Amino acid sequence: MSKDSKIPELQNLPETGLLRVNQILRFIPISRSSWWAGVKSGRFPKPIKLSERVTVWRCSDIRNLVEGIQPYHPSIDKVIRQEVGHAK
Repeated sequence: MSKDSKIPELQNLPETGLLRVNQILRFIPISRSSWWAGVKSGRFPKPIKLSERVTVWRCSDIRNLVEGIQPYHPSIDKVIRQEVGHAK
């Protein structure tokens, strides 16, 4: 994690496996409702339902999402909010 950011470094994101929404939101600093709006709109990867109450995403999908955003947008939160229609 850099000194001026609370967002963990990308190397802390696992290469393989599954992530729950709380784990994803450590790397993509938006609200839970903004995340779900992005999933619904197709902006974010589709989840995998493991059971009625357990939803996960592939680490590789989240890594691709973060890598696609980081090089072009210094403020991930602002860009994602605009994409899902929650711009301030």
